Amino acid sequence: MYIRLARIISTVFSPFLVPTYAILMALWLSILFVVPDSTKLTVAGVTFLLTAVLPMLLIVALYRVKAVNSIGLAERTERLVPYLCAVVCYSSLAVYLNSVHSPIWLTMFAVGGGLAVLVTLVINRWWKISAHAAAMGGFTAFVYLLYHSQLLIFGGMPMLYAAVIITGLVGTSRVALGLHTPMQVIAGVANGAVCIILLSLFY
Repeated sequence: MYIRLARIISTVFSPFLVPTYAILMALWLSILFVVPDSTKLTVAGVTFLLTAVLPMLLIVALYRVKAVNSIGLAERTERLVPYLCAVVCYSSLAVYLNSVHSPIWLTMFAVGGGLAVLVTLVINRWWKISAHAAAMGGFTAFVYLLYHSQLLIFGGMPMLYAAVIITGLVGTSRVALGLHTPMQVIAGVANGAVCIILLSLFY
């Protein structure tokens, strides 16, 4: 039962989906809630396409041609091409957000996400750092920054508490599934959080 729950948590809070959750939160719970719904849906859709659909399609394609052994990229050595693709996708998202005149803090979130993936890619050559934990660390840092900057106008403190709790659940799930050690999870969280906080210096 616990393993099944761990798998569900890992899937629901996959690194492919967390960026979209962050953008949805920013669009509907921050000062951006006044933006027309059609615009918000377009931005959310483009985010989902670039950070979830395209990377997942690439992994499926790599799996079909037997370039990787599993969709979950369980082997550290299989992650180079998918991670490079993710860096390109995050960079494309940042360019798109800037082109539609998003506030700098939203664009920098995409840049920070790309930076976290790049750091993960480099470290992954020697050590299997957790991408799930990096995504949740970045998300939690993003929630904290918006709350601290008074940009979140709905559910600020509950959102921050929820982000911290979910980060803990995701990290525990990755360890329970035998995919990472506690240190790999902690390093992942630190990676995501530090990258987002560093990029916050630009706003």
